Amino acid sequence: LHIVVNRVCAALWQDNNTVLFLTMIHDLWQLSYSKRKKPEKTSTNASAARRPFSSYEHEKLLPIPMLVNDYNKYMGGVDIADQLPSNYPCHPTSRRNWLPLWFWILDTTITNMYIITHL
Repeated sequence: LHIVVNRVCAALWQDNNTVLFLTMIHDLWQLSYSKRKKPEKTSTNASAARRPFSSYEHEKLLPIPMLVNDYNKYMGGVDIADQLPSNYPCHPTSRRNWLPLWFWILDTTITNMYIITHL
């Protein structure tokens, strides 16, 4: 299920759970093939996720959108980008509207400089 508005594609992907995506760089009809394991019976959404598999298959090569494939390949980068500034935050508590935004920009800039210099 997807919709495209002003070159932004909003997509819903049903895997073991429902995943929502927003992208500007992928077209939904670009497919790749990925080997997927059959979900366990105790999986959250096993009835929907087990449909592509027959009763005897444990693995199957399934067509998936390139969007989902790239997400699975690069999802660890977002976690690292969130983890690094949380170790040493530089923002004090404030009641002003603009101050938290300023310190978030500062945190993000310092984190990006650290990542660039340590590649």
